[in-house]
Amino acid sequence: MPTPSSSLLKRAYAQDASIYQEVPEAVLFPQNTEELVAAVQRAVSEGKSLIPRAAGTSLAGQVVGGGIVLDTGRHLNKILDLNIEEGWVEVEPGVIRDELNHYLQPLGYFFGPNTSTSNRCMLGGMVGNNSSGSTSISYGTTREKLLGLEFISADGVLRKAGQIHSEGSDQLPDEVFAWEEDWRSCWHKNNLAQHFPDPSIHRRNSGYAIDLLAELDLQNPDRWLQVLAGSEGTLGLTSKIRLRIDPLPPSEVAVLAFHYHSMDDAMLATRELMQHRPFQLELMDRIILDCTKESKEYASYRSFVEGDPAAILLVEFRGTNSAELQRLIEPITSPQSYALSTLLGEDCDRVWKLRAAGLGLLSNVPGDAKPVACIEDTAVKVDVLPEYIRDFDALMQSFGQESVYYAHAGAGELHLRPILNLKTRKGVDLLEDISRASAQLVKKYRGSLSGEHGDGRVRAAFLKEFYGEEVYHWMVELKRAWDPKGLLNPGKIVNAKRMTADLRYEVDRVEPEIKSVLDFASDGGFLRAVEKCNGSGDCRRLPFTGALMCPSYMASRDEWDSTRGRANVLRSVLTEQSTAGFSAPELAEAMQHCVGCKGCSKECPSGVDMAAMKLEYLYQNRGKRTLGDRIFANFHRAAHAQKLRLILNPLLRSKSFKKLAGIARERSMPALESGTLLAFYKKYYTLQRAAATPQPVLLWVDEFTALQEPQLVGKAADVMESIGFTVAIIHTPSGRAQLSGGFLPQAKHTARKATKALKNALERIPEAAIIGLEPSAVLSARDEYLRLLDGEELAWLQQNEGRISTLDKFLADHIQKNGTDRDKFNPHPDEILLHVHCHQKSQESPGHTAYVLQSLLGANVHRVKSSCCGMAGSYGMKAKNYDMSVKMAQLVLLPAVHNFDGQWIIATGTSCRHQIADLGGKDAAHLVDILWNQLRVEA
Repeated sequence: MPTPSSSLLKRAYAQDASIYQEVPEAVLFPQNTEELVAAVQRAVSEGKSLIPRAAGTSLAGQVVGGGIVLDTGRHLNKILDLNIEEGWVEVEPGVIRDELNHYLQPLGYFFGPNTSTSNRCMLGGMVGNNSSGSTSISYGTTREKLLGLEFISADGVLRKAGQIHSEGSDQLPDEVFAWEEDWRSCWHKNNLAQHFPDPSIHRRNSGYAIDLLAELDLQNPDRWLQVLAGSEGTLGLTSKIRLRIDPLPPSEVAVLAFHYHSMDDAMLATRELMQHRPFQLELMDRIILDCTKESKEYASYRSFVEGDPAAILLVEFRGTNSAELQRLIEPITSPQSYALSTLLGEDCDRVWKLRAAGLGLLSNVPGDAKPVACIEDTAVKVDVLPEYIRDFDALMQSFGQESVYYAHAGAGELHLRPILNLKTRKGVDLLEDISRASAQLVKKYRGSLSGEHGDGRVRAAFLKEFYGEEVYHWMVELKRAWDPKGLLNPGKIVNAKRMTADLRYEVDRVEPEIKSVLDFASDGGFLRAVEKCNGSGDCRRLPFTGALMCPSYMASRDEWDSTRGRANVLRSVLTEQSTAGFSAPELAEAMQHCVGCKGCSKECPSGVDMAAMKLEYLYQNRGKRTLGDRIFANFHRAAHAQKLRLILNPLLRSKSFKKLAGIARERSMPALESGTLLAFYKKYYTLQRAAATPQPVLLWVDEFTALQEPQLVGKAADVMESIGFTVAIIHTPSGRAQLSGGFLPQAKHTARKATKALKNALERIPEAAIIGLEPSAVLSARDEYLRLLDGEELAWLQQNEGRISTLDKFLADHIQKNGTDRDKFNPHPDEILLHVHCHQKSQESPGHTAYVLQSLLGANVHRVKSSCCGMAGSYGMKAKNYDMSVKMAQLVLLPAVHNFDGQWIIATGTSCRHQIADLGGKDAAHLVDILWNQLRVEA
């Protein structure tokens, strides 16, 4: 893979999940501990600051700075050692929390602290922030699980603390030892404990945890772990971690969802419910619940919601069996609640996914004013939570604010977010005023300014006022003892800039005017569509999660190949250069491997649709089109040359043509088929014939099916008519290849013609549904067409898009509504390997095809839970993308194909079947291939 440019790296790493942005001097990717040590030593000798970074999901700006960013998550991501008998595991800092638990689960163990970002946050970051998450009331915080740490201190020395396999020194620097002796003496003499949060609050991560250090014996070799955990990379850079692991929790689970008319009722109920010692107790408020209504991914998860609650408490209990679980939940009541939904088993997983999506969902609030993570991390004793929230509400009202409430009610920590427009001076002033007032309120209740997210840049400016001059002085001196030159993540925790410095948006700026061909009006325009990315990093999931988003990141693990990375680069260049930014070279680097899978349009809680943005980018950057781009975009025109296919097919397979078109030499070329077969079908399966029957259906034949696999049309017609439908064929190109190449005016023309053809057909047969065989083609009408068309065609499509689907979905809906037609098919009880096209996964459901195979054939379907196959239309055909295309396929799909010995591999997309043939060496079939093959032949 080519080395990324410096300008790309600086733009991609200038922000995290916070409100801040600062361009780093450089970005490094140490591959091992030796390189990490060398990087620190070099930086110290040159007097340059270092910013350690893992997944970059920090909400307080911990990994934003102007120095050298050290991405320790890119290569330092190995699980190193495991001792089940002693109950610990050693890992590098780039191991993802859920990745570790995926490894531990078959052994009966797991790592307990569970953040909402657990499927992408890294353990180095969890140690740096002392993360805790929703299970802290059961399993504690990361600090409580930390057994040992290997780290590089600011003098470039490899050190260790606690119990860990390491060659590092366990000796403290002289300055640190001297500081510790003085601190212990002062702690007792001046009664400094009174300035710290109530010790009963276990979620405490504000400032350095020097109060915990003072209470430990000086001979305790593990004592400095208390301070290093939560130090945000300001005292040392982590290279290895030892963590305590726990046996898996009881398997039977129930979530009681108590509904409340007011937040006050929910807070009062929290105190009472905590007496029952639940496994988790979390809060969601009305604002977040409303955000779920329009989400493709999460709307279906809210089916447990009754009425319009101001708040819902999600209270989880676990038991070793169903009887024990029932005994636990039976006595649980909440008099303040007006409704209760009880969820069991897999339904619990869905509700926790809904809760975990809260951060991203908040970015769906329309307009420039967004819920801002500035006071979202305060923690108080549960006993005073109702009083604290009442005071907080009064505080917000004094600023004319309505806040968002969610998260860890059971731990006394709610994520409280004011809704502010940080593009305006007024909004920025409110940011600082509200943050200061909130800090004063937390101090009144002797709470913690940060429960789990840390101080970073957003809270550090208030620590002197919060702790007082004397305690703050000791924290500053601690930093100086460990880091005399102030080079490790400077400005975080102590010696901070003003909290309003280096915000992501320029105040009162003139918004760049971005005129787009695609319609982004529902987002407030193209730039605001980009700005919906809040940096939470949901797109940085790995293959073990079974997620669709983001396939290129899964393959490369490079930030700029994630949806977040692309959005940040895109926003950055357009803000600076307006439309001219589309031609920025670093944007071309970031956009190259977006395959348009549409996974982000479904799985990104913020609703960032990078696939649509890529189409607009390609159009705006159309001056750089190649001959190959034009050939692919005009694929549908090959219909005029089908009679010459015996001459054209060998030509298309030739090395010279591939080189001319930029096609990878390793690729096979799809052959043009004769047009005779489709012509025959069109003459027989007419509108006139179908209109005279009770169950007509329109089969939309796209350009890919028509030119490459026309036999599928006849098979589909046979299958549909065998179960009582009458098929009418509508043959019109979809413009999918034009869309994918950014040929938007041409695609608009094709889309208009296709829409008119479908509209005219439905006027003849008003009751018919429209189905298609190629997902990328038929689903374009339900996605890109809505951004591309206008006028009469758009109005008709908006009214009728619900009637357009893949054949897979149509059959699944038919079976569910009317029962199976299994008697029409010979059974196939053997295993079938199924790979579903990305566009079906994002816009319909990956389960439709499997449901049809199970219902009609009694098949044992193994669905490959992979992301994109890596072909993605013309993407994988191009020589410049070939290596990445192979990497994507190798993640999950190819191993599944190679390990499968059955008769049938089903892949629902034509490009998916092409990829499996090219790289897997096996033939994959369409759904209608196997259904047609299993049709019973009437005697």
